[in-house]
Amino acid sequence: MSKTSTGKINIKTYKCVDPDGKEYITTKGLTQFCKDYGLSLCSMGKVHRGLMKHHKGWLCELIISSH
Repeated sequence: MSKTSTGKINIKTYKCVDPDGKEYITTKGLTQFCKDYGLSLCSMGKVHRGLMKHHKGWLCELIISSH
């Protein structure tokens, strides 16, 4: 994916919770969120799909909108 399209194509909204319990709602997609917080996109994807319980203590779930 090119730098110009990162976070602009097929953006989904996720709720991520850090190890201290602070909640974050992604606004630029999971790819950019992971870059900003030093997380693995692959691992966070596994967390939100239920294949892993957490990544570095972070939790992640897909927020499904009713569009």
